[in-house]
Amino acid sequence: MPSSTKPHTRRSLSRLAVTGTAALAGTLTILAGGCNILGPGLYLVSDDRTPAAHKLDPKRPAVIFIDDRNSILPTRVLRERIAKAAEKEILEAKLLEVDLISSDSLQQVVSAERFSRPRSIAEIGRAVQAEQVIYATVDAFSLSPDNSQHAPSATLRVKVIDATNDTRLFPPESTNAPGGGKDPAFTITIQERVRATPIPRTTAEIIREQQELADELGRRLGTLFFKHSARDPDSRIGK
Repeated sequence: MPSSTKPHTRRSLSRLAVTGTAALAGTLTILAGGCNILGPGLYLVSDDRTPAAHKLDPKRPAVIFIDDRNSILPTRVLRERIAKAAEKEILEAKLLEVDLISSDSLQQVVSAERFSRPRSIAEIGRAVQAEQVIYATVDAFSLSPDNSQHAPSATLRVKVIDATNDTRLFPPESTNAPGGGKDPAFTITIQERVRATPIPRTTAEIIREQQELADELGRRLGTLFFKHSARDPDSRIGK
């Protein structure tokens, strides 16, 4: 698309208020944790939550870009589900004081690449007025490793790009890829685990489990950016 084209209109997501139920759940989580008695009336509450892998700048607009250029996902709808699940986690955690731009805004920008040169991640972010781009490449997505065992698995490679300066914020620029490679992206993996239940066969069963796997992958992406309780990555898949 020619560079003279007007900037695309972005869609911003409203920041969600934490409900009383969510606040109560958080309180119960803390109370359920281990406590060490320091003295009369004083307790040290242990915090075994997973720390944030990276903290987003709360004053800079952000957008989530799920890249599936290698067509790993069975449908485009799953890419959208991953993004929406991640957006929900970030919104509920109130990580940003400004807009989290809807991933829907990227569809027109990415589609236009078919008729022009490929854009950099930073250029795609700027096209929707984002200053931080949470960029995730889909590397794997499957309900079975061999079409016989029921073992959902998925992998995302994640970076955060400064769209203003075209630099990598996460992992830091000084980070080297494992084994001396060229891609130091942070990897999210939902491990394969063989289940006693049979692999889904009907269209309805397959779609339901693919959606559940996409939702869990998105939740894992969203929680990278704040301290959170660890949970079984397979706990919501295939049940």
